[in-house]
Amino acid sequence: MNGERSGDTVTRGMRITDQGVSEQWKQRYKQARSRLATLLRRRLTASRTPNEILTRVPLPFDVVVHFADSPINLYQIRQWLHPLEQLNERHPVVILTRNTRSFNALSGETDLPIINALRVGTIDNIVWSANIKLCLYVNQTARNFTMLRYPNMMHTFLSHGESDKTLFIASNQLKAYDFTFAAGDAAVDRIERNLIHYDVQRRVRKIGRPPLDAPRTTTRYQTERTTVLYAPTWEGDRPSGAYGSVLSHGRQIVESLLGSTTHRLIYRPHPRTGANSASAGQEDQHLRQLVEQAAQQDPEAGHRVDTAPHFGPQMYEADIMITDISAVAVDFLVTEKPLIVTRPVGKDALVNHEGMLRATYELPVTRLQDVPNVVDSCINNDTKRQERHTWAEYHFGDLTPGAATRQFTDACSEVIETREKLIANRSDDSAY
Repeated sequence: MNGERSGDTVTRGMRITDQGVSEQWKQRYKQARSRLATLLRRRLTASRTPNEILTRVPLPFDVVVHFADSPINLYQIRQWLHPLEQLNERHPVVILTRNTRSFNALSGETDLPIINALRVGTIDNIVWSANIKLCLYVNQTARNFTMLRYPNMMHTFLSHGESDKTLFIASNQLKAYDFTFAAGDAAVDRIERNLIHYDVQRRVRKIGRPPLDAPRTTTRYQTERTTVLYAPTWEGDRPSGAYGSVLSHGRQIVESLLGSTTHRLIYRPHPRTGANSASAGQEDQHLRQLVEQAAQQDPEAGHRVDTAPHFGPQMYEADIMITDISAVAVDFLVTEKPLIVTRPVGKDALVNHEGMLRATYELPVTRLQDVPNVVDSCINNDTKRQERHTWAEYHFGDLTPGAATRQFTDACSEVIETREKLIANRSDDSAY
């Protein structure tokens, strides 16, 4: 089992292992984490009833963020770390992982407490002990249902991006959650247009795109060259969602830009590239090698492969982006810079030609022989800037820095207050 069943762990204040406990935690969590550590080490799942645990060991967490996946999907929660750290100042937050490798990776990236629960019994202990008010979900993994079965907390879907991938953004799975936090009017309209028997007014809250409020840590590279960010999405797991361009467009995009003396390339592969197609994974590795070799041969050109944990600062480093139908395409709208979106080669891929793609420049495979000139033309003859701004507002609402994070925090508070009122109005004999 690759060590995944060796035991449950807790961070940042302490780490529970078979060898013991080492403490290094902020004061306000110290006592509670110690109590939780005792519970986990003694494995009280079978020896105490839920009500005993609830009475004896209250824990100061209002919000739990459920992330059950392996490291290949860490990008889905990483983008939320900054907004969650801001939320933690008002409502104490804990991240719940279900995979030791993901737990270890996240442990060094945030000061938020993280619990790695490999056993359902551990989750039981946490839920019964903590009086958690709100559970947030960043993806639609089937393992979310382990948490969704707990009735005394509110369950809210965050997603990990805003895009025209309708079968994810407007999935019928949204009905499993009490609330959906949508980025803006575009998401609300998409949900209303696609779902049946779903009360959008009652169950959807608009919060903008809080991950875009994260501090920008990338320093712009000083160069006279035009910086092109090529950030393709992964190949997808079904024909209707096959938007990835690595196999269809990638080689010609990369080779033509590396061969130009006036362009600089940042290649940003999607973390899931190759997850469903070995050939896509192999091609991604080849593209990385091409970029790395070009960077070694001509260091001053500034070419690089970008695999930084967080996506966002790269957008402001680039003069233009080439991408696919994906969340990063929508995110890039806020920069108001020219945006090129590849046309999927699969005839079954669902494409909304009436949406934000109208404010972008299309790149079909028939134009790949002249990518540098396509890039220069989009920059020098950009007629769609105002249109991109309009679509950015439609997708995200208030674009003022920090506005989305405030909306997110306020929405969480609203959901928690709703939960508190419902619990207070419920008769005592109906509890659990």
